[in-house]
Amino acid sequence: MGALAEGMVAKELSAIAGSKAAKKLIQAEVGALAAERVTAKLGAMTATFSNNVRQEGVSIYGDAVEQGEKNGKPVDLRLVWAATLAIGRNTAGHRSFTPR
Repeated sequence: MGALAEGMVAKELSAIAGSKAAKKLIQAEVGALAAERVTAKLGAMTATFSNNVRQEGVSIYGDAVEQGEKNGKPVDLRLVWAATLAIGRNTAGHRSFTPR
């Protein structure tokens, strides 16, 4: 592109960039990008939390059954579930969720 055309393009770009329409377009695009990133983070957090609950639940339930057999008491599933959610939430919160 010649110097004259480059100058004209630069001038036109400057005029467009300062317009309200361009600002609205940029805001819409940035908003869409922000929403996409938040969605990715929430998806990663949900997947990690679900996996942690699964892993911890198996471990905690197994320990509760073993302890119940030793004590001769039935397993209190409310306590197992509460402990599972607490530990699953705690371990999920320790990870970084930055989309690549």
